Amino acid sequence: MVVVAESRALAEDAVSRVLVEWEPLTAVTDPETALEPDTPVIHPELGDNLVFETRLSAGDVDRAFAEADAVYADTFTIGRHTGVPLEPRVIIADFDPSERRLTELAALMREGRYHLGLATDGDADRFGVLDADGTYVTANEVLALVVNYLIDTRGAKGGVARSVATSHLVDAVARHHGREVYETGVGFKYIGRLIADGKLVAGGEEAQGLTIGGHVPDKDGILACLLLTEMVARTGKPLRRQLEELTALVGPRHYRRVDRPLAPSEATALAARLKGLSTVGGLPIARRAEVEGILKFYFGDGSWMIVRPSGTEPVVRVYAEAASAERVDELLAAGCALLTTPGA
Repeated sequence: MVVVAESRALAEDAVSRVLVEWEPLTAVTDPETALEPDTPVIHPELGDNLVFETRLSAGDVDRAFAEADAVYADTFTIGRHTGVPLEPRVIIADFDPSERRLTELAALMREGRYHLGLATDGDADRFGVLDADGTYVTANEVLALVVNYLIDTRGAKGGVARSVATSHLVDAVARHHGREVYETGVGFKYIGRLIADGKLVAGGEEAQGLTIGGHVPDKDGILACLLLTEMVARTGKPLRRQLEELTALVGPRHYRRVDRPLAPSEATALAARLKGLSTVGGLPIARRAEVEGILKFYFGDGSWMIVRPSGTEPVVRVYAEAASAERVDELLAAGCALLTTPGA
């Protein structure tokens, strides 16, 4: 109500003479009650209390429910402005995989006695892990641990898949158990196809992506965190202890990746240089492989290296793995030299 007058006194007198009549309505605070036919309509001109409705479906939904062994029905309330798949909306750590840091979580773990620190990225498809002492556990190490655990404790069937740029530590685990290894291109879609075909115990990549057989054919950070929780609870051992026991069984591997700036205009010239190489930093290339357009160089001592422009950032990624950390450093230095020295 608005009263307009020539002075405040006149306006106050006028307000006192205004009589407002209204009919109290029953308060509607529950959204499901608001949709019932006998509930008062807040805005009669709209016809009902429904503001927005959307339906999402794919495939033959009715048939899927009809043929399901069991159907669970429930109502899910999402405190957001629109209906979307349930997603976590929490911040527990500043996760920087390239720097191998989980800053906030590491600080928190130092303040108390925790068995495990777990984190995901914003949409929860990637994971980050800290052991009981606050040290970072890499995705390569997690994949090897999970594969060994699933085969040992659950008797999981199938092979193992990893991207071409992922550590071969999981290969050693697979060989120990007599399982096939599938090397895929970079991008989880390749691993997802093998999961969908029922060929895998698990599949993963060095970029914090993992899934297991019988689960969705895409990376799932929450699943990875739950598996690691189960592993620590069931074995009673921190992840670092489990990793020490695993490498004692299958042998150690040292792996590292570095990222360097690369202008998009330089990517074509770099690809041409890589194709013409016979040595890297004076080291003869024993074998080369190409997986989905990515060149991988193998050397006589079993070490390997990849130099790959990122498909999403203006950087080039240099990967190396060997039996010793010193050898990895040598390979990374030689790989980075290729960015500025043709034919290095």
